[in-house]
Amino acid sequence: MDLLLPLLQVVGGLAVLVAGGEFLVRGAVASANALGVSPLIIGLTIVSFGTSAPEMVISVQAMLGGHPDIALGNIIGSNIANILLILGVAALIFPISVDSKLLLREIPLLLLVSVLLFVFCYDGTVARYEAGFFLFLLFSYTFHIYRVSRKGQEGALTEEIEEETRLVMPGWKAALYILGGLALLVAGSDVLVNGAVTLARSAGVSEAVIGLTILAIGSSAPELITSVVAALRKHADIALGNVVGSNLFNITCIGGVAAMVRPMEVAPRFLDADLPAMLGVTLVLAVFMLTGRRVVRAEGAALLAGYIAYTAWLMMDAGA
Repeated sequence: MDLLLPLLQVVGGLAVLVAGGEFLVRGAVASANALGVSPLIIGLTIVSFGTSAPEMVISVQAMLGGHPDIALGNIIGSNIANILLILGVAALIFPISVDSKLLLREIPLLLLVSVLLFVFCYDGTVARYEAGFFLFLLFSYTFHIYRVSRKGQEGALTEEIEEETRLVMPGWKAALYILGGLALLVAGSDVLVNGAVTLARSAGVSEAVIGLTILAIGSSAPELITSVVAALRKHADIALGNVVGSNLFNITCIGGVAAMVRPMEVAPRFLDADLPAMLGVTLVLAVFMLTGRRVVRAEGAALLAGYIAYTAWLMMDAGA
């Protein structure tokens, strides 16, 4: 019974976060379309940011409350879940191919920022100046996408993204969607983080494990839904672009903002296990994409099996 209330808080908070993220994305996409923003920018920045909004508010709320293990665990766990769970499921539905040179440039960038996160964490703290560098990379990446779109180098990927991001509504309604989404995100994150801390203490597990599992899976629900829908429509680049874009945002934007709020202390377990795991799965994705340029169903099954194994290991380690 002691676990029921905090568990309900976590589940309810996650549901509110997912709803808030959906409202925010819809309002932002409609506003961007009304302003004539390129579909490529909408797909790889606004949608990626919107689907990463739950991770953002969870991590910032956790830092404000003095729970850095939840903040960092949520970032690392979400990136692992995005690659192993979400791409694994998407590839099982429909094999993922990469024909766009643009996305092939994003994957090395994702590898770079993943390595940087490990390096910045290595001394036990992510300092504010390191967080500032992540935000600088985010700004540079967004500006690069803008320049590419202005030069008309978007190719077939734009046609796919345009179909996914075609949304029109009156300006006042889009504004209400954005404001409502932000309100839901703030409210949901407060309930969720409080419930997660209580659940961790009641169950006798670390806050890091809660962040790496329950919060990571729950806050990745928007990416899962977006990628599965894209795979069902046989738009493989959308599924991959959503995951790559979200992982870039998780590290540069969420990690940057969270560590700007307060320098982020790094528990030894992250350096010993979870950060290397995140680097490993990102490298596996890079190998899949830069060699065969596709993830077939067998590889999707292997990714999904890897996530099940990783989650099982976390649970066994928590109970040790």
